[in-house]
Amino acid sequence: MIIINTPDGDVELSGEDEVAFLASLPGEGEPLPYSLYKTTLWLRLTDAEAETVMAAKNAQPAKFRGLWDDALIIDSGSAFFETLKAFLTGALTAKRAAELLKPDAITA
Repeated sequence: MIIINTPDGDVELSGEDEVAFLASLPGEGEPLPYSLYKTTLWLRLTDAEAETVMAAKNAQPAKFRGLWDDALIIDSGSAFFETLKAFLTGALTAKRAAELLKPDAITA
């Protein structure tokens, strides 16, 4: 039996519910999903990188530009996160893309 503390009180899980809960947890070494404010990404860019990223963004398809422009938060579990990572890797480098998209201490 597992007891989970929630805002509404303790919840006891057993049997199939316990198995399902344990199966839903990330595996060892698997990163936990996180959200990153897009402003954090912009603040991490140097001025020169920001110019490069803006020029590269303007050359992307309308759907990418729309998602980029409308997003306030980037969810690491979303398909757009992977697209953005590939985009930043192409515009800058894989190392820099990883640095830009790393979890923020506040959102991790």
